[in-house]
Amino acid sequence: MVERGARVAAAALGLLLAACTTTIDRADRAWQAGDITTATAGYERVLTEGGLDGERERALVRLATLAAAPGSPTADPARARALLGELIARHPASELRREAEVLLALLDRADAVAARLAAAEQERGRVAAELERLKVDLSVKETTIARLRANLTEANAEVDRLRRALEQLKRIDLERRP
Repeated sequence: MVERGARVAAAALGLLLAACTTTIDRADRAWQAGDITTATAGYERVLTEGGLDGERERALVRLATLAAAPGSPTADPARARALLGELIARHPASELRREAEVLLALLDRADAVAARLAAAEQERGRVAAELERLKVDLSVKETTIARLRANLTEANAEVDRLRRALEQLKRIDLERRP
């Protein structure tokens, strides 16, 4: 009876391991085919069903990669960091540790680039506002210059008129003198 129980337990364990392997294999095939939804579900199943260490490690890295991919329907950089942190913490001797560290470094660089991009966008907005202010200021100054030119033209015309009047008065004065 004990022997039969041991065989049943071994068979059950073998089926469980085969199911996990099948799950990881299906997830890997979906990954290679670019089917993100199926791959994600498969890797999640590997983690929840227990899988072997190597399978769990691969599932963690693949899920993190999917979560780190910009534009992916599963994009979630915080989750990618958590998954990679879990791999590094729980499997420090993993062959995938270096890959996880590189992916974390890339996430850090992406965050730094995003921060610089946000700062540049903010600066662009500030510069655009300043440009608009300068355009308004220039318009006011151009209007002032046009007004001053008109005033100058009027003043020059008045000076010419006064000069002619003065010349006429000088002639009249000279004519009156004996």
